[in-house]
Amino acid sequence: MDALRTGDERYLPARDAGPERRFARDFVDSRFTFGQMFFLAIVVALVAGFLLGPVSNLAAEICNLLGLISLIVIVIDSSRHARATKAAVTAKYGAAGAEGIPSYAFLRAMYPRRFRRPPPKVARGGAVL
Repeated sequence: MDALRTGDERYLPARDAGPERRFARDFVDSRFTFGQMFFLAIVVALVAGFLLGPVSNLAAEICNLLGLISLIVIVIDSSRHARATKAAVTAKYGAAGAEGIPSYAFLRAMYPRRFRRPPPKVARGGAVL
C-alpha cells in the first residue's frame, strides 16, 4: 500500500508494474479527463434534485437526466482515452506491450486525479517520455 501511495516502482503490484504501464499512467495523467469531474457532477445533480424536487417534478427529472448524461460523457471520454493510450503504447513498445492497456487506461481516466494510485507524476499538459 505504501508503494501505491508513493509510486515507488520497485514495490508496485504486478497490475501497475512495468514500463508500459508507467507510460500508460503518464499518458492518461497528462490529459484532462471528464472523470476528474465525475464526483462533483453527481453530487451537484443529487443535491439539486433533492432541493428542487419538492418545488417541481420537472426540475428533479432534469437533474436526474443531467446526472445520467454526465455518466455517459465520462464513459465515452474514458473510452477515447483508452484507445489513444493503446495506440501510443503500441507505437512505443509494440503490440505485445499494449496487452491489457485499454482497460487499465479506461479505469485510470475515470478516477479523479487526486485519488489515482500510484499518484500522477506528470503534470496536466506535461510531456510524456
